[in-house]
This record gives sequence, C-alpha cells and structure tokens, in this order.
Amino acid sequence: MTQQNAALVEQSASASASLEEQARYLNQIVSIFQLATVGAVPKAVAVRKPVASSPVPVLTAQKTGPKAEGNWETF
Repeated sequence: MTQQNAALVEQSASASASLEEQARYLNQIVSIFQLATVGAVPKAVAVRKPVASSPVPVLTAQKTGPKAEGNWETF
C-alpha cells in the first residue's frame, strides 16, 4: 500500500508540474492580446453585408416500399 501511495504522489507531482508548465505557456500565448483601457472608445468596424446565396437543398429519407423496414440481414 505504501508503494501505491508513493506512486500516486509521484504521479500527482508530475501532473502538477506539467500543469504549471502549460499555464506558463498559455499565459505567454495570451499575453499578445491587449485589452482596451477603462473608458476607451472602441474603433468603428466596417460591417459587410452578407452575400445572398442559393438555398441549400434539404434531403429527406424516404421508404422505397412496404418491405423497406424488413430489409435488414443478420450477420
């Protein structure tokens, strides 16, 4: 039992170190984003109108006849 506990503690420590490393990396990646200061007015953004597209056809399942349900084979 003591060996199992020691193994669990070792796994937990390893996972903790890995999580800490990932948190540092994430912090570094996210640090490139800059938040506007309080009271700052955001810049206007041009909005493009969506382009009209042709409607997408909708396919529905249809039975081919009265035996469509009993057409399964057992493997």
